[in-house]
Amino acid sequence: SDEVNVSAFKNELDENVRIFGNDLQTLQMRITQSERESEALKAEQRYEASLVYRIDQKTPCAGCGQLVLSRRNAIFFRRCRHAYHTTCFRRGCINVLVAKQLLDQN
Repeated sequence: SDEVNVSAFKNELDENVRIFGNDLQTLQMRITQSERESEALKAEQRYEASLVYRIDQKTPCAGCGQLVLSRRNAIFFRRCRHAYHTTCFRRGCINVLVAKQLLDQN
């Protein structure tokens, strides 16, 4: 009778260890998947952050020197970090074209 109880206990313990091992494997797979998803989200956030250009409220217009956010429409160049009021940018482009035409005439 004691041998039967010990044998039953051993079998139950073996089964519980097997179930626990399976649970650990499942948890490890979930952790690995969560880590992959977390890295993918971080990469996506880095990419999205690279698309956003944050401009300081005190950034001057490269054309007129006034605060670029003082007007509704502005143009921003991410690489060089220049900011222009749209009208100042257009005026600058026209001035460059006129100067080029004058130089070409001489």
